[in-house]
Amino acid sequence: AFYDEFSKFFKEGVCTDFAHQKDIMKLLRFDTSTTTDSSSPLSSLDEYISRMQPEQGDKIYYLVTSSRQAAEASAYMEVFRKRNLEVVYCYQEIDDFVMQNAGTYEGKQLV
Repeated sequence: AFYDEFSKFFKEGVCTDFAHQKDIMKLLRFDTSTTTDSSSPLSSLDEYISRMQPEQGDKIYYLVTSSRQAAEASAYMEVFRKRNLEVVYCYQEIDDFVMQNAGTYEGKQLV
């Protein structure tokens, strides 16, 4: 669909167009640990923030991985599951660069 076709351009924009970085980041969509299956819609960072647990503080957690299966099998996920915290899954090579380049979103640290 549209997002699949143009997501890499949005992500490139986050890293190159600093004047519009915040607006472009609103367009990004990700799979998350709360998605139940592949037919569930991708989530925006704003939607993620709306579901954050109070004890999560000011952190948006993300995991760069090759697939959902690899993410769910990752030892890193054990801590998040125990604390019932949602994690953004990043599958594209550019995602880690995007998250590090942005650093924060809506006052929340991308970690």
